[in-house]
Amino acid sequence: MKRSAKICAAALLLLSLAARAGAGLPEPTPVFIDGAWVATGSEVKIYFDKKAAIIIDVRSRDEFEEGHIPGALNVPYFPEYRYPGELFPDEDTLVLWNLQYQKHRLIVIYGERTTDWRPYYASLSLVYNNFRNVIWYRNGLEDWRRRGLPIASGKK
Repeated sequence: MKRSAKICAAALLLLSLAARAGAGLPEPTPVFIDGAWVATGSEVKIYFDKKAAIIIDVRSRDEFEEGHIPGALNVPYFPEYRYPGELFPDEDTLVLWNLQYQKHRLIVIYGERTTDWRPYYASLSLVYNNFRNVIWYRNGLEDWRRRGLPIASGKK
């Protein structure tokens, strides 16, 4: 009986993945990163209210200007142009160079939503480069908006 339940569960999983792929839906990011914390919107709000963390938005400049968490730094992250673990190969990520001297600080990394792989790879890069207080806001700005939390727009 247990075996048939496992087979049914596996079949349902495969069907849902096939449906997602067939519909052209992006693949969601993993639910954790070894060496980083995954934060909920409530937790990020606490860091935001207490100004207890550096908050980094890794979306493009255009996306950032349309709306972002107030006080966030915009550091566009494009993993397809990087080697694994590479942090700052160009001027766009120069601000991360300064973070080298703040490895003790909490650093919140966010993107648009759970299917946005940029914050996932940016968080992995920070962990790879020995940052110990990396917080990945996996649900991202979409969750922040859904909670009715403050949004800033324009350039920082």
